[in-house]
Amino acid sequence: MMCRSASRTIASTTAAVDCGFKADKVFNLLGGFEGDKVKDNHSPFHGQRMIGGWRLERLPWTYKMDTNLMYQPDLKK
Repeated sequence: MMCRSASRTIASTTAAVDCGFKADKVFNLLGGFEGDKVKDNHSPFHGQRMIGGWRLERLPWTYKMDTNLMYQPDLKK
């Protein structure tokens, strides 16, 4: 599971396990996508998301979405 700052993923991983996902197959990505905020009041980056995170670690990501890999809801009623 991943969210912006990893603050919501503990609840989502717990919910996934409660819904039947195997606990050894559910992961919580620490640091989230954007990372944590700088808390040092003297830093020029105070309040900005500059600590850790998928994006700041320069890990691969894209805005392009492969529809073959996406969950497609059943729109038939």
